[in-house]
Amino acid sequence: MTTSFRFSLLFLALFLLITLGLLGGFVGGVDWMVLAFVTHERTPWLTSTALSITALGSDAVVILFSAIAVSLFAVWRDRMAAVQVVAAAVGASLLTLATKNIIERVRPPDAERLIAVSGFSYPSGHSLAAAALYATLAMVACRHVKETRARSAVYLCAAAVMLLVGGSRAYLGVHYASDVAGGLSLGTGWALALGGGFDRIRAQ
Repeated sequence: MTTSFRFSLLFLALFLLITLGLLGGFVGGVDWMVLAFVTHERTPWLTSTALSITALGSDAVVILFSAIAVSLFAVWRDRMAAVQVVAAAVGASLLTLATKNIIERVRPPDAERLIAVSGFSYPSGHSLAAAALYATLAMVACRHVKETRARSAVYLCAAAVMLLVGGSRAYLGVHYASDVAGGLSLGTGWALALGGGFDRIRAQ
C-alpha cells in the first residue's frame, strides 16, 4: 500500500469518526461554541476577507481552476495529471451531493448567517471541494517540481487555502465547525486516494 493510500485511510477514518459523532449527538456543544465565538468576533474587515476567501471553494472557481489546470497539463503533455484533476473535482461534487442527502443536517439559524445559502449543511461542500482540488493540484504540480523546499511550499500553500476556505464557511455562519471538519477530511481523503491510484497506474 502506497503512502498516499495510507494517509487517505486516515482522513477517511476521521471523516467517519466526525460523522458518527454528529449522528450520535457528541459534536453539537462544540459546534455551538465555535459558532458563538465567530459571530462575536466578526468585524467588517474580517467579513470582507472571508467573503473573498470562501469564493475559492465555490463551484465557479473550482471549475475555472480545474479548467486552467487541465489546459496547462495538456500543454505539458501530462494527460494523467489532467484526468486526475477532473476526477478530483467531479468526485468531490458527487461526494458532497451524496453525503448531504444522506445526513440531511439543517444549517445554522438564518440569524447567524452573513450570506444566503440553501441545501443541507453536512459536510461543507466548499471545504470538501477545496480540499479535493487544491490537494490534488499540489500533488500533480509537485511531480514537476524537483526541489524539496519548493515542494514543501506547494503543499503548505494548498493546506493553507483549504483551511482558510473551511474557516470562512464557519465564520460566515453557513456551516458548523463539524461540517467544515467533515468536508476537509473527506475531500483530502478523496484526493489522496486518487493520488495513490494514479501513482500505481503511472508505475505500471
